[in-house]
Formats: sequence, C-alpha cells, structure tokens
Amino acid sequence: MKGIKEIKIFSLEQKVFNNFVIDYYTAEKKKVINDIIFRLPKIILEVLGIIFLVLSILVLSLNLELQEILPIITLLGISIVRLVPCYGSLTSTLSKIKGVIPGFKSIMSELNDQNLTKNFKFDSDNNVNYKTDFSEVTLQNLDFGYNRDSKILKNINLRLIKNKSYFIKGESGKGKSTLCYIILGLLPPNKGNILIDNKIYKTEEIKSLFSYVPQESLILNDSIKNNIIFDQKIEDKKYFDQIIKLIGIDEIPNFQNDIEIGDGGGILSGGQKQRIAIARSLIRKPKILILDESFNALHEEAEKSLIKNIKQMCPNITLIIISHRSSSMRDCDEIIDFKSDGSVEARDIV
Repeated sequence: MKGIKEIKIFSLEQKVFNNFVIDYYTAEKKKVINDIIFRLPKIILEVLGIIFLVLSILVLSLNLELQEILPIITLLGISIVRLVPCYGSLTSTLSKIKGVIPGFKSIMSELNDQNLTKNFKFDSDNNVNYKTDFSEVTLQNLDFGYNRDSKILKNINLRLIKNKSYFIKGESGKGKSTLCYIILGLLPPNKGNILIDNKIYKTEEIKSLFSYVPQESLILNDSIKNNIIFDQKIEDKKYFDQIIKLIGIDEIPNFQNDIEIGDGGGILSGGQKQRIAIARSLIRKPKILILDESFNALHEEAEKSLIKNIKQMCPNITLIIISHRSSSMRDCDEIIDFKSDGSVEARDIV
C-alpha cells in the first residue's frame, strides 16, 4: 500500500481506515444504483407486457373459442421465451453471490477471531508515555534480512548523536532505506538492539521523536494545506507559518485556494510534492528527521536552501540524509558508508 510508512509514523491508521470505508461504501452504492438504472427499463417493460397478455387472455376467453385463443397462447409462449434471458441473468447473479460467500465467510471469521468487529478502532496513543527528547541512539550488533537465509545488514554498530547530521552513502539495494525503517520501528531486526539513551523503548514510546520523508510521499485528494497538516495538531501557528515560508509552500500555486489537488497530487510537480512532504514532517518538531531521497526532484541550490532552513527552524534536530547526490554531503557531519558485505562504516567528513 502506497504511503504505509507515513501512515504508521504519523499514526493515521484510523483516519485512513475511516476514509477507505466511506469511499468504499460510496463507490458500491453508486455501482448498485447504476446497475439498477441500467436494468430497470427492460425489466419493467417485460413484466408489463406479460401482465397485459395474461389479462388479454382472461378477457378473451370469456367470449372466444379455443381455436381463437390458440394464437394468443402462442403469443404468450413467445413472451415467456423472452423472459428466459432475464431468468438466466438472475441465476448468473445468484451464482456469483454464492461464489464469493466462502471468501466472505473466511474474512469475517478472521475478523471475528481478531476481535475486529464493526466498531473496530485502532489502538489509541493517548495513554502512551512518549519520550520527547534524546541524547544518542545506539545500534548494537544489528542483523537483518527479508529472508533469514540472506542478510542485507550484518553486525551494524552505530551511534547517532543529537544535533548532528549524517549522510548515508551506498549502492542501490544495499539496505540504506531498510536501516532507516529499523530505526523508525517499522521493521524489527533479526538480531541486535536499538537503544535510546542506553535504554530499549517500545516503538510507540519513541514515535514522536521521528519524522520521515520518502522519495514518493503520500498525497491525498485534498487541499495543499490539509496535505501538510495531515491530521496533526497545530499548536504553534507562528511556527507553522514559518514552515510554509521557509520550505517554499507559499510559492506553490493554489496554496491559498482550498481546492483538491487529486490523488497523488496530479496537478503538482515532483518538487512541489516533496516540499509538501518536508513541511508535513516538520510540524511535529521532530528530534530526528530522516530524508530518504527527498530532494531528488529539486535542483541542488533548492536542496541546499531547504537543509539550511530546516536547521534554522529546528536548531537541535538530527538529520539522516539518504541521497545519491553528493552535494548533500557538504551539509553533514558524518558519512555512514554501506559496504558490499552488508556492514557499514561511519567516519567524519573532513
């Protein structure tokens, strides 16, 4: 599912689920109405025709002989033959319904086993004791592979210090993004631990520390402003206005207009969509911001300006930048270099 990482990081499961249910029922309702409208005239005419013929026979039988009624009966028979296709269509529909019943029962059984009833709601974060700051994140002896027989990360040991910037370098497919998913808590490591200030936390407890901007962000069919807010609470209007200005959102046409931009932001350029995603990630004032190829649709000067502005708005932020563009390296303190054997090497940028 597109955007699943952002949905989980921003705790939007319930919102997206509710939107899906509304859209699904709306689509199905329209589908049923269209089907009825398409079939209704034909059915009505055929039924009225049969009723007319039956009534005609009844009336004629009072005054006519059998020989005279036979042509009328023949006509009735032809009419019945015309009804056969309708009957066939009905039985075909019933067969389709019977065909999906086993799958439906299986899904409902699974939902009942998991207590996912009609009033199901995702777990609330209201009672979570969030960690709101940190000094260092330590990765100890991490191993990971999507298949346990084939590891892409081997014995990873890293220290990420608050207020430092890290540039992750390596060939495609070597596990750069995967390592970030593990840090974010989206994937559990096969081996090893992630410690924050020398303590292991649950994913829910450290969720507020992080923000994440992927290469292709989730853009909803809503206004630009609502895509930035993304169901988050705006507690500091002045800070929000600063984000809009420094990330360049106010330069996007239609920002001030409350118009829908289409699923996936069809009326926006790639760079504009990436600016929206970056602005969205900053609203929660994260302590650690992961930028996963988040500038690839922007030119180098725009990238440099955005990194500078991010550090200006969030002076104590820790940046983790994944990019194939070496220009991003100049704004970082350390390089995390991914080797071909699955290990990594961290070194200062001279």
